[in-house]
Amino acid sequence: MRSIGILAVAVSLIAGLPARAAIIDQTFGATLLNVGARFDAFAVFDKFNPLLGVLTSLTLDLSGSFAGTVGIENTSNQPDVAAGVITGSIFVMSPDGTLSLTIAPSAIGPTHNLAPFDGTLDFAGSSGATDTVSGAPVSTGQTVSGPASELAVFTGAGQVFLNLGATSFALVEGQQTEAATETANATANLLLIYDYVPRAVPEPSALALLALGMTILGVSRRRVRKSEDR
Repeated sequence: MRSIGILAVAVSLIAGLPARAAIIDQTFGATLLNVGARFDAFAVFDKFNPLLGVLTSLTLDLSGSFAGTVGIENTSNQPDVAAGVITGSIFVMSPDGTLSLTIAPSAIGPTHNLAPFDGTLDFAGSSGATDTVSGAPVSTGQTVSGPASELAVFTGAGQVFLNLGATSFALVEGQQTEAATETANATANLLLIYDYVPRAVPEPSALALLALGMTILGVSRRRVRKSEDR
């Protein structure tokens, strides 16, 4: 029958619609204060809702930098040319370890001409200096794809908590023996991207064709019933 043919075409059109990839991205930013002794926090993201489709992969990008103060002291009995450096690491990890990223930013102070040790370890005076420093951001990223088990911790209702942390220490780029101290803050910015295949949504033309087929089929059935009643 014509109506059955129209229905068959509509169903085939709906079933044959190509799946188009889509993405969802979320950002998280934090400033971790005085991270010298290590500072730990959580980066919180919404999980992927499986009602939207099938999650195929996820990407996490981490960007971060250090800023603070660094003090240096020439502890030798010779003049020195030196600069202080804040360095260390900023890191993030998913609860199951699927994602694990680490960056090693640094912030370098100006170069100083330091006199021999003046007898006081105060990072000041003729043999010392203290500077406010700010370093350029460093970034890295990681993509995970594969079976659903690899992405399970990021799928479902609620939120996922990533472990975010930083630690820092001071170095001296100099020519003699020096002491150094620092107070550093770490800035971390995260971007989480879900790549997924949405659930198929019929095109309007296919739905219209399906509705037409259903209407014709209904009319045909009514006609058959009337004929049988006669």
